[in-house]
Amino acid sequence: MSRRRSRGSYHRKPYSSKPEFSTSYRTARVGALLRSIIADTLEHIDDPRLQFVSVTGVDVNRDLERAVVWFSRFDDNHDEDVLEAFQTHAARLRRAVAKQSNLRKAPELLFRLDVTERMAERIDKLIAAEKARKTPGSMTGGRGDSGRDDEDSGFRA
Repeated sequence: MSRRRSRGSYHRKPYSSKPEFSTSYRTARVGALLRSIIADTLEHIDDPRLQFVSVTGVDVNRDLERAVVWFSRFDDNHDEDVLEAFQTHAARLRRAVAKQSNLRKAPELLFRLDVTERMAERIDKLIAAEKARKTPGSMTGGRGDSGRDDEDSGFRA
């Protein structure tokens, strides 16, 4: 008795949070290629608003018509200016993608701010503040084993 092996398409989730963007091997490979091309092209663009920008990732939809370019900036103050600069240079970046990739049609580029690093820094600061607030000797924050202060326990020596 032979068993039939199931293929990946049989076990897809029926409802996805982002049905337009899937993470297949092909889209991941194209996304990595686009990230490399866009990052190289950004080095040759002489715009001061794009000076400390790094491309953190590119998500490509299944039919390769749209690509979301995720970027982060060292300076947190001018995010709107950076987004405006990306919109200004979107045609040049798309031309570079069309010229350097072997895709039939260059995808439309959408730019989004990647806040992952900022959120990680915020979480690290909260954890550090919580560790500083606790006393170094005990895990209960300086209280006894019962969680109550000795003065309020009603026991007098």
